Amino acid sequence: MRESVLEPLEMKDTGFSVPKDKRARFASCHTTRGGKLGIVDKNTTSQFNEGFDFLSGGGGLVSTIRDYGNFCQMLANRGTYKGSRILKKSTIEEMFTNQLRDVPGKFQFGLGFAIKQVRIGTGDTARDVTEYSWGGYASTNFRIVPDEGLSQVFLRQHVPSRHGLAGKAFPIVYRGIRTK
Repeated sequence: MRESVLEPLEMKDTGFSVPKDKRARFASCHTTRGGKLGIVDKNTTSQFNEGFDFLSGGGGLVSTIRDYGNFCQMLANRGTYKGSRILKKSTIEEMFTNQLRDVPGKFQFGLGFAIKQVRIGTGDTARDVTEYSWGGYASTNFRIVPDEGLSQVFLRQHVPSRHGLAGKAFPIVYRGIRTK
């Protein structure tokens, strides 16, 4: 994973544990108890400092907004990052294809994210584009719009995950996009 994804994407602060020399930058994870904000996973005693026995490809990575942004921008650029191909075109196409084609209802899901139509811009030039998104642990959230080369990352460090604030912020950005 380091060789194929992290290094090519310059994700120097991403891994399955937090190295000793980077722990001062590691944020605690918060929760709300009795209407007050409290710490649920303290940065100095977190299991992420030592790591876990099982390294999951679908979760458990610790990262920064810069690194997460590099990953999302590669997806928004349809598999390329700074001119280098990281994922094959066919892989990206499959990831961006609704895998629930035969399931009734409007929910669509690709390989790694929800898929839906969103409106960008305002007025007569507003248009609908496809958005790929996912909300993760501790209220992390990202949105990708390949047609615009756009990626957005929202990090909050709060559990249980609540994505309401991200859900309000992303549409504001979409309204500000100038359409063709």
